[in-house]
Amino acid sequence: MRAKIIVRAQRAIRVRGRPLKLTVRRPRRLWLPFGSTLLVFSLFNFACAIGTLAALIFPGTRMMLPAAWRIWLWGSIGLAAANALLVAALVPLLNGIGIAHGSPPSGDLKGSIGNGLVMFGPLVASVGGTAWGSMRGYRLAVRRANVSTAV
Repeated sequence: MRAKIIVRAQRAIRVRGRPLKLTVRRPRRLWLPFGSTLLVFSLFNFACAIGTLAALIFPGTRMMLPAAWRIWLWGSIGLAAANALLVAALVPLLNGIGIAHGSPPSGDLKGSIGNGLVMFGPLVASVGGTAWGSMRGYRLAVRRANVSTAV
């Protein structure tokens, strides 16, 4: 036998003679801090793929191929490493915060640093890691070119 679900009608809550309408407004857009990381990673990979393919296809730019793929590789490594460091920094700050514990206490320095890292950390880490890795790849390509021309 199936159990019957009984729905009880509730009386409308009235304030000053008018029915009280409780509406919950949802935000129109959900902002994810690590969404900026995905955007930076996608744009960087797209630009590097175009640059590497151009260096491979066009004969005049073929000398840039070693630099192009090294910049692409080391930029991706820098982006992943910077975000891994950011997550490692966020884990101790966010440890123990959950739904059951309620909202974290506000006003302390640790909470302010945590809020700043959560809000702006992914974008700063993504751009900084990509820039550092790209410069590292470029320096390796230049060093390789200088060694090969000296021989």
